[in-house]
Amino acid sequence: RRRPCSRRVHPPERRRRTTGLLSSSSASGDSVARVDFDVALHWPASSSGGRRPKLESEVIRVGDEAAFRVAAYPQGFDARRAHACALYLEHVAPASATHAYFELKLSVDGAPRQTFARNGGALQGGGEAWACSMTFEPTRCRDWGAHAWPAVINVEEDQPNRPVLRASGSVAVFDEPSTYDIRSGDVVVPVIVTSGASDAKRMGRSVLAASGLKEGAEYRVMSQDAGAAFFDGARLAVRPAFSNPPTRDWPVEVPRVWQRPPQQEAAAAASSTPSQNTELIRWVRRGAPGAWGP
Repeated sequence: RRRPCSRRVHPPERRRRTTGLLSSSSASGDSVARVDFDVALHWPASSSGGRRPKLESEVIRVGDEAAFRVAAYPQGFDARRAHACALYLEHVAPASATHAYFELKLSVDGAPRQTFARNGGALQGGGEAWACSMTFEPTRCRDWGAHAWPAVINVEEDQPNRPVLRASGSVAVFDEPSTYDIRSGDVVVPVIVTSGASDAKRMGRSVLAASGLKEGAEYRVMSQDAGAAFFDGARLAVRPAFSNPPTRDWPVEVPRVWQRPPQQEAAAAASSTPSQNTELIRWVRRGAPGAWGP
């Protein structure tokens, strides 16, 4: 019942992709390789000794240097997440940093599974794909993914007709530019720029609240320009960094640079000490990857 691994490498002119939540724009770091994959997830050859089973795919090579595999936990990584099936993209033998945007899809016995309603990563939940951007490094992040699908229940490792699980999707790898402010996968904090306008704080908090965001809170950059950019894209897809609040659909689309609204800029220009800075809200990087949500 298993099919061989299917991979399709895109030529340079087709490397950029614009699926998902955000619109396309130029990037300061270029995509150097991208591959579509459809791989079987293999059950372990021997019993896991009571631990929850971990399934693995064969190695997926992207370009000349990057290599990944998909790992699946059909009944969750631990008892706390037994209600969910997890897919993770693992960086195989990482020797240096690899910047990747990836999409993961799950099928069970040939039927596609949908993600949970509020857990699509860089995409809206309730679809077939979970997506994210991440920098994989030996000491920072070796794998990344989520418990985004309903658990595959009633599975015993020694039963003869175990469900057939497959993972499909795509991985794009990006070059790192010489300079950048924000990279995908970073934890960032919105900071209100107060120079040049007395009511900047009030205006900034109002703008953030309209997108469901709070000043000083930490958010994860899930992707930039729908995965077509990795560094300093014009628009970001963000969600809370260390939790998955049920109060709204995530991620939200936000500009990388929030400019002052026209009425505030006019007021600043008319003041006795006009400012040349038109920024209203600035994103500041903070920290490395930590705990992911449910």
